[in-house]
Parts: sequence; C-alpha cells; structure tokens
Amino acid sequence: MSERNRDNSAVLTRRNERAKAQGWTGYGQQRYWQARLTDDLVRRLGVQIGGEVELERAGSLLSRDANAIVNPANVSRSPASWQVRLLVASGKVKAPKGQ
Repeated sequence: MSERNRDNSAVLTRRNERAKAQGWTGYGQQRYWQARLTDDLVRRLGVQIGGEVELERAGSLLSRDANAIVNPANVSRSPASWQVRLLVASGKVKAPKGQ
C-alpha cells in the first residue's frame, strides 16, 4: 500500500483561487452559501429583488425581472457565478472588489 502525501495548504489555496474566480471572497464563503442556497431561499431572494414568479413561469425560481438582474443578457456577467450575483443583488453579500 502506498502512502499518499497531501499538501493541505496547496489544496486550500487552489480552492480559494477557484472560488475567487467565480466571485466569492474565498472557499469558506462559497461552502457556506452553496449549502444554504436551497430552491426555497433562491425563490425568496428572487422575489425580494424582482417580484413574484409569473404564472406562466410557475416552475421557475426567478421572475423575469429577477432573472434579468441575476443573468443579464448581452453583457459580461460578473461575478461569474449566478449564485454570487443573486446574493449581491439581494444584499446578502458585498460585491467582489472591482465589480
């Protein structure tokens, strides 16, 4: 059996870099919010920023207005993660620096 050496510091550094590339402040913030972003919470935050989901979109999590805020068309989407854009729009997290 071979022993596997793992550089935990390097693993955390890579995780933080990936999370920051998506717009999170780091891996810890990403894990915290992704564990809590249930469909119900996404719907509630969507209502907060864009109103109730239209009847014809009953299976959707976001109304058209909320979706336009979180996923704008014909523009560069920044931060890269829709979850971060939703949380920023709802005031749950601050916009990443430079955004």
